[in-house]
Amino acid sequence: MEKDEKDRYAEYVRSVRERLGMYRDEFGEALGGLSAETIRHVESGHQNLGKAAQAAVEKLAAGEVREGPPLYAQLDEKAKTAGMTAEEIAELLVDESLEAQAAEIARVLGCDLRRAYTIVIRERVDNQ
Repeated sequence: MEKDEKDRYAEYVRSVRERLGMYRDEFGEALGGLSAETIRHVESGHQNLGKAAQAAVEKLAAGEVREGPPLYAQLDEKAKTAGMTAEEIAELLVDESLEAQAAEIARVLGCDLRRAYTIVIRERVDNQ
């Protein structure tokens, strides 16, 4: 790829990932097990994706999103990583503002409510 084409594709990949509300590691996993570092290099225009990964980007962009692990499994893993207990996670989730925040994110990003809840909860866990 030429530099301009590579830069446009890098921006396209980043925009698809951000539109889906995915972290780089999640996006890389959805592309077939690529690392967050690889996604960072692709988004900065320093690395190309293989044909299979390019096809996966197109599927994600078209809305053919592969289902990841259930939300509770994601939160359990995040809680372990953050050194939190189940009770601390429950406190984050039992908050009346959660629904309002998720609705606002869904409206602004144009994503479904499930994705919006995932974004809000991950943000809360990350900030603990």
